[in-house]
Amino acid sequence: MNGGEASLSDPAVTADRRRYCFAQRWCRSCRSQGGFSLIEVLVALVLSSMVVMALAAGLLTLVRVTASTNERQQLQLAAGNFSESMKAFDYLQCGTDADYESAYGAWGSKWNPPVGFTAEVVQVEYWTRVTETAGPGAFQSACPDPAQDEGTQLVTLRVEKANGADRQVQVVKADR
Repeated sequence: MNGGEASLSDPAVTADRRRYCFAQRWCRSCRSQGGFSLIEVLVALVLSSMVVMALAAGLLTLVRVTASTNERQQLQLAAGNFSESMKAFDYLQCGTDADYESAYGAWGSKWNPPVGFTAEVVQVEYWTRVTETAGPGAFQSACPDPAQDEGTQLVTLRVEKANGADRQVQVVKADR
């Protein structure tokens, strides 16, 4: 001992310190183990739950977008298959949408839409060359006299899914 000062390793000093700390148990320097208060735990719990809710909302949005993209891709694929099949189908001189529907339905090599889809010919327009009365060449909804059919048609096709979503495509058919 140095000049009457007690050493911290002295058992009497250690016992006095324990009694002091027990009496002052709320004193931060007396605690032997640190911990969290109830407020700190609640704040951490609230922040953690907010992060989890944000992640859940993000995942829900991802699922919705994926379903929407999947539906669009299915419609695009079906419309593409229908249009390619229609390109391979014969040209019908002055054929209307009803003519194409019935003749295509009887064709052995036709494309059959998948379950839950319907396919139809919506409109047929006919090409006319430049004339003095009509002006520059354009597609018109009425077929000229079959003898004056220019041999080019713009056929509009629609593929529709059972839920009402649809996709339209146009095919130019030429008599060659």
